[in-house]
Amino acid sequence: MNALTMRIQASLPVGNAELVATYRPQEPFGVLLDFSELYPDTEWMVSRDLLAAALRHGHAGHAVGAIHVTARGDLVVLALTSPTGTATVVFRRDDVAELVNRTHRLVRPGDESLVLDWSDITDFPGVSL
Repeated sequence: MNALTMRIQASLPVGNAELVATYRPQEPFGVLLDFSELYPDTEWMVSRDLLAAALRHGHAGHAVGAIHVTARGDLVVLALTSPTGTATVVFRRDDVAELVNRTHRLVRPGDESLVLDWSDITDFPGVSL
């Protein structure tokens, strides 16, 4: 399966940018957000289920966790926390919904384990394949 790449407008404290969101069916649980336009060599892997849950329920993640997503009205706010700092990114809700829907067309929710390459898993104690 081919990767999905989508450009998505974002508003950050330092200005507006066009981020690149990449979804690879071989890594079906996450969407990679590339912030390189504003911050060189900066990427975040965000759970697509977290994005989908926020769109459905208005928020997802833990307020004190590394990633918290809030969807209100026409906007989705992504709060990121790391040992080196925090960042808030604002997206248009329609863009995030389109991204999530397109990933679901590639790998349906619940079918992620069907597309994982289990042959790469060799470092789990007590697990033999």
